[in-house]
Amino acid sequence: MTKRYLQSSIFIFFILLCLAFSTYSAQAATLAAPPQIPSFFSFEKSVFNGMASQVRGVYIPDLFALPIEQQPAGSPLFVSQQPGVLTDFKSIHNEGSVGLLAHNYLAGRDFASIRPNQEAILIYGDGHVENFIVTRIYRFQALSPNSTKSDFIDLETGAKLSSDQVYAKVYTGPRHLTFQTCIYQQKDPSWGRLFVIAEPYNPIGRANMSWYR
Repeated sequence: MTKRYLQSSIFIFFILLCLAFSTYSAQAATLAAPPQIPSFFSFEKSVFNGMASQVRGVYIPDLFALPIEQQPAGSPLFVSQQPGVLTDFKSIHNEGSVGLLAHNYLAGRDFASIRPNQEAILIYGDGHVENFIVTRIYRFQALSPNSTKSDFIDLETGAKLSSDQVYAKVYTGPRHLTFQTCIYQQKDPSWGRLFVIAEPYNPIGRANMSWYR
């Protein structure tokens, strides 16, 4: 088994795993009131743990501030069950990028509100940050939602892609940030997949930093 095939298999398994919960849970979670967004400065302090190698939080001004949980060693399919918490997709570090996972009935439901050109700020355990700008949003329908070999339809272009092609599109290439969750549609929690792609961004000259403090 090649390294790429193994990683692609992990990717496909997760997008099925994240849907293995009842429709009732998904619907009930949407009734919760959205939390108040803290200032960037206070959020940065709240996720500090001194570990420079760990991504600990992601902040999108005026949208959300979400802490990030690390996958335990030897558990590449772990996804946090805590409301309002994302998971660092550790296997994607091998691609040189960052993947943030969440169930669509928990923190992943916020991913649908992300829009192109929004800034996403990754916060590391020692307090340093990495800035990204949202450049692409991909939505795919799974043609065989419960199969690990499912093909997908790109809902923007109508193109049919294999699971490996989807993996390559959202996780390979130059360093970037990928938000990943599932799409619930037509009463099917396994109906589709949502990926939000953000590329490195230089914030020098940012006009509005009122959210910072």
